[in-house]
Amino acid sequence: MKTLATVASLALVISAAAEPPAVAPKPKGDRALALSVTMPREGDYAKEFEEAQKAGLRHNVLSFDWADLETAEGEYKPATNFLVIANAWYPPRKVPVHLMVRPIHTNQDARPAFRKGKAFDDPEVIAAFKRLLDWVFAQVPDLEVPSFSIGSESDLWLEQDDARWKAFGTFLKEAAAHARKLRPGLKVASEFRLAGIRGSHSARLKGLLSSCDVAGVSDYPIDDQTIALDPAAVRATFKDAVAFAGKKPVYFYQLGYPSGAGCKSSEEKQATFIREVFAAWDQHEKAVAFVNTTWTTDIPAAAVEGYTKYYQFDTPAFRDFLGSLGLRHEDGKPKPAWEALRDETKKRGW
Repeated sequence: MKTLATVASLALVISAAAEPPAVAPKPKGDRALALSVTMPREGDYAKEFEEAQKAGLRHNVLSFDWADLETAEGEYKPATNFLVIANAWYPPRKVPVHLMVRPIHTNQDARPAFRKGKAFDDPEVIAAFKRLLDWVFAQVPDLEVPSFSIGSESDLWLEQDDARWKAFGTFLKEAAAHARKLRPGLKVASEFRLAGIRGSHSARLKGLLSSCDVAGVSDYPIDDQTIALDPAAVRATFKDAVAFAGKKPVYFYQLGYPSGAGCKSSEEKQATFIREVFAAWDQHEKAVAFVNTTWTTDIPAAAVEGYTKYYQFDTPAFRDFLGSLGLRHEDGKPKPAWEALRDETKKRGW
């Protein structure tokens, strides 16, 4: 059986023992905050989005596997065209949306089945992805898109085969250049796990970063058995991400912490994590431009089941991790972390 370290965004982080010095919160300035809005059992998206805005949401993120969008060769007919919906929904509300299209999604090749037979640097694969990008950006002419990530936690799939690194490097360079032509001023990323940045392939990830404008990072401070680490571990998360990025800004496309007892966490530890995130962000306010907090609300059991099947990994701790990432319970009742979020954003002017 695969270890959890080969599955999702699972970062082994060294926790800090000392309490952070008490410092005054810094104004938000140009920093951008997003919240991944997930729905409670009862509720509508408009209401949930408004609640997230009250809690500090100013940006949003939309993510798609390549296979979700290109449903037959050269045909783009997703079951629901969320891009068209986004183009109508967000501009009137003046909410920018960071887009992510995933040719690689964590430990999965996320291309359509009819695109998987060739390496990523095959000219036909690159041309097909460019055509996909043409279609994607044609769907959102009115949408403000500050950044675009090509892949999510791509390092995990790549590290399984040395031959994949060079191929994806060529693919990323070509795809990034094409995306910039389609939307001048667009900042391009490819999201990597913090565990990957800290691991043996860090130099290779630096090579991929050279094709990007920003350093896309994900992190959930848990160990390789999905056990929650000290919430203060997020201080090292920010420090190490900034060091990896060098002069490029850091964009945390995923940053979250579970509250479930099954992964040895608690609602109190999750609330502490939220406060630690903002304290760490204050220390790196110039280097970290964007943070997306995962998730607003716990996802239902059916969604947890879907993730375990997608990632091909299933343990009680992993299920508890997935099912307790929300800052509110599945019925919408706030956890202490939701109140902590509202408090920390209010202090900084979000």
